[in-house]
Amino acid sequence: MRDVTAGGNRPTNTLSELTCLGLHRPARGAGAAEVAGYYGRLAAVHRHLAAEATTGAERVSELALAHLTRRRAELLARQGRG
Repeated sequence: MRDVTAGGNRPTNTLSELTCLGLHRPARGAGAAEVAGYYGRLAAVHRHLAAEATTGAERVSELALAHLTRRRAELLARQGRG
C-alpha cells in the first residue's frame, strides 16, 4: 500500500523507518555498538529505497549510500568489539 498523504511514491513502512531513525538517532557519546546498529538500519532503508527507485540514477545513488553506511556500521561494530 502506498502512502498518498506523504507525497506518494514511498511505501508507508519505509517512511516509518525513516521517521524512527530520525527520532532515535544515537546521542553524542553513544557506544560504537549502538551507532553501528543505527548505521545498519540506515543501510537497510537505503537498500529499500534503491529497490523502489524509479530511475537508474536514483537506484545507483541509493545503492552507493547503502554500501557506505553498511561499511561504516561494520567498522564501528569491529571497533566496539576491540
